Amino acid sequence: RTEVGPAVIIYAKDDDPDDEVQMLSELLRRFGVNCDIDQYHNTEKIANWDHWWEAKVRQISGKNGFILLMCSPTLTKCLSSQQRLEMKEGSISSQLLHVVINNHEITTHLLPVFLDHYVPQDLPISLTQRKSYALLLRTLTNHFDLENITAEIMSGLPDFNSLVSLAYKLTGQPEVEKPPVAQVRAPPIPRPATVPVQETLGQDARISDRDIQHLVELIDERQKSWSKLAIRLGVKMRKIQEIRDVCLTANEQAENMLKHWRDIMNNHRTKSDLEEMLNNL
Repeated sequence: RTEVGPAVIIYAKDDDPDDEVQMLSELLRRFGVNCDIDQYHNTEKIANWDHWWEAKVRQISGKNGFILLMCSPTLTKCLSSQQRLEMKEGSISSQLLHVVINNHEITTHLLPVFLDHYVPQDLPISLTQRKSYALLLRTLTNHFDLENITAEIMSGLPDFNSLVSLAYKLTGQPEVEKPPVAQVRAPPIPRPATVPVQETLGQDARISDRDIQHLVELIDERQKSWSKLAIRLGVKMRKIQEIRDVCLTANEQAENMLKHWRDIMNNHRTKSDLEEMLNNL
């Protein structure tokens, strides 16, 4: 079990209702924090509260505890003057407040707390630079008593997360717990396997007989289309061949006629021979 240091609350009775301060203290004690307030010592007849606070601050500093400082207008006023900060049973001097706020060895144990949407003004830099906790305890004090408060009721508070965060801080526990590191192993997601085509078609693709039949019909239609095109091309080729043959025949006849005329011219035939040849054509 984590050793938890003590805690004490400094507040102003004029701004912080003592029932809310008592509620906060008792809630923290339920979390395991040994929280102390002046109200617990009302029967001790303490003559010098400054001595009591000095001893309490030394105790908290030596045992790694915390001082919860309830920030309020009265606190700001006391810090800017020589007035004492009055609490329900006790009080603390302005000089000792300055020591608590400005002494580095003590400020490391200081936690500023704000109640009921109070917006602090003119607070010392040593307070504004530290993490603070905003709490709304009036809802609890107005509707519930400590004996009837349950975890379900507390979880419904608007400031529940801030209250829990404060409790974690006081008890020395991390708000986010780091999980242990597991042994090195393969991720839960399997690696992609290389599957043969036949197995893929038979298992993953799940091609049905109807799909195969449709594919065969498409192939047949394409083959028929290509056959019709080949036939039409064959007809065109035959017609081209016939035209080529006619052209060759006409060319051959023209060449024979030209050769015949050349023979006539070479042989110097008479005009009557030419007329006879023309008539024979």
